[in-house]
Amino acid sequence: MNTLNTTALVIDCRARTLVTFVASVTEAQEGNTSQLVLRHALDLGKFDTLLASSEAEVYEGGGVTRTRRVFRAEMPVILMGQYSARSSAGHVTVVAPGRFGYGGDEASDGHRQVTVVGGLGGPLSKKGLRVLGVPISATLVRGPVVIAELPGAGNSNCASADAAMAGVRLLANTDRKSVFLAEGQSDTTYVVRLRSAGETGTETRFPTEHRSEMFARASIIRRMLSGQEYRSRVRGSSSGAAPTEEQVQAGVKFRLERYCAFRKEGAQEPWRQLGRGFEYLNGLDEAATELLAELSAGESAESETTPRAESVGSNPDDFVEVE
Repeated sequence: MNTLNTTALVIDCRARTLVTFVASVTEAQEGNTSQLVLRHALDLGKFDTLLASSEAEVYEGGGVTRTRRVFRAEMPVILMGQYSARSSAGHVTVVAPGRFGYGGDEASDGHRQVTVVGGLGGPLSKKGLRVLGVPISATLVRGPVVIAELPGAGNSNCASADAAMAGVRLLANTDRKSVFLAEGQSDTTYVVRLRSAGETGTETRFPTEHRSEMFARASIIRRMLSGQEYRSRVRGSSSGAAPTEEQVQAGVKFRLERYCAFRKEGAQEPWRQLGRGFEYLNGLDEAATELLAELSAGESAESETTPRAESVGSNPDDFVEVE
């Protein structure tokens, strides 16, 4: 049985600040529950502040009273991305059975893996609705969701922080119905458990995106390839000059041809020939074949007409990635 939703609580796990917001959600293509589009609706502030609003003293018996923070979200929760600092051990890590190769069965476990392929507003896009240059891997927890802070050592100790992370992974392997959010540094680990309180056997569905032409599978990979090819050529230019549209399109076609060749040879991870983030997309083979055929047909048609004036790539925003 499917449960239709239109909104979700989003926790942005791409930074240790853990910003939260409510978004309206659509499925990028009809029937594809994996690829989602988010439209920012309302900022809720930092995750810690949201959780602190539920803080209460709870008597656990035997004369023991403990301060607990347990928040119930009356909607699905999307944990978007992860974070790992380049110059320190700072991190935000989402640990769930689906991230250990089990796939994530929402009907039985209450959560599944999804990919954010487009967005509007907030941390996703400040210039209108757009396909993301690099999609964001995410975990969706079926609503309602009980979010509970797990008690820890509360002190600064590297060994304790490592032990806490080992404990999180142990819990994820034994409690398949929970998703764990760990945030910390080399000497601290803060852990929160998210568990669906929704009816077992149900799956979360969202309305189909009405901008179907923008979020067709081939359109998504075209946008991703164009953005990554554009930035690659700018970085590779000694002057930092913007490439022409023809140069970008030629690079996109080359990447697609290499991908198709590697896939035909049975090479492992052929998506690496395309660029970043393509491993998150389902239906990639069909979309890549469709786009390559479209580009090849366009080249044939263009060769039969008068060559158009060369573009100077004066609108780089058409290609800029949204991280």
